[in-house]
Amino acid sequence: MRLFVSALALTSLLAAPAAATPSSALREADVALHDATLAGRRLLQVLDETRRSGDRARSRCVDVKLSQVNSFQRVLTERRARLAAAIARGDEETARHHRVVIRTLHRQLRAAERAGRACVMPEVEADGRTVVEVIISPDVPDEDPSILSEEERRRR
Repeated sequence: MRLFVSALALTSLLAAPAAATPSSALREADVALHDATLAGRRLLQVLDETRRSGDRARSRCVDVKLSQVNSFQRVLTERRARLAAAIARGDEETARHHRVVIRTLHRQLRAAERAGRACVMPEVEADGRTVVEVIISPDVPDEDPSILSEEERRRR
């Protein structure tokens, strides 16, 4: 687990811009916090709808994911405060570390929200894509109407 987190943090660090300004780092943290708030509201709405439907298993699943999203929001709030303090002190290394952590938490937050929606909408894949199944009626003609003659088209 520690290796995975370290590899994830290293990947995020390498993806971070080299000359990030303090205001862009704080803006990025604010966006993550805003997304956490919206994700919590959306999952709360899904939870309410699921509870009204009476499906306890799905309600429990959404409830667990909502709790995770709320935890991410609390941690993001704390990390944003630490980032602001590091920027105020001029501690670039600590600020970079908190920015990497915030980015990682933001990605995990989005994954938790997708998982929460997938609890009640199984057609939504884990990566957010929707799976659509198309059923064609047996009454649909096999011919391509673009190759029918003018007379055949008028008859139909």
